[in-house]
Amino acid sequence: MFLPRLAGSTAARRIGRVACTRSPPLPAGMSASAREIPLQPGSDSYVVGDMTPSPTPSAPSATDKTLGELEQAVMFAVLHLQRVDEELCYSMGIRDEIERRAGRRVAPGALYTVLDRLEGHGYVRGDLGPSTPKRGGRRKKLFRLEPAGVDALARSVDRFRGMSRGLLGHLDALRPHGPSLEGGS
Repeated sequence: MFLPRLAGSTAARRIGRVACTRSPPLPAGMSASAREIPLQPGSDSYVVGDMTPSPTPSAPSATDKTLGELEQAVMFAVLHLQRVDEELCYSMGIRDEIERRAGRRVAPGALYTVLDRLEGHGYVRGDLGPSTPKRGGRRKKLFRLEPAGVDALARSVDRFRGMSRGLLGHLDALRPHGPSLEGGS
């Protein structure tokens, strides 16, 4: 039987191994592991296995990723602006579109963080546009929705529709006042 015990050896701790004490005799049917290595000659402490942390679990796949509310708002704004006028599809144009359509103010730092995250996931792509005299020759970073972003946004909308199916009228009935949710766009 093996009883876990922290290794007294600095080398064993440094390489992430755990020492165990073996109590003779071994139970029937068990044999000493080939990986058992005495920590010190004549010692009854053995390295019995590698206890280094396992690799971090992989990030959720694109199909498992759930978009947050601000991510959805940003992607809807990009979707709308690239249909209307691609020249408006830069950070401040996106921010203005979210405020206009959702009535929500977004701090520039929060917007840049979300755009960077969406770009990292491959949901949006940002490319530098032409320089303009209006901006003193500086170029805008223009964003567009990528196919993976279209899929992620559609999945997010489908999840919301599935959760809200048949409940919007009930939610309207519970509200003391305010706009109707049923059939609204």
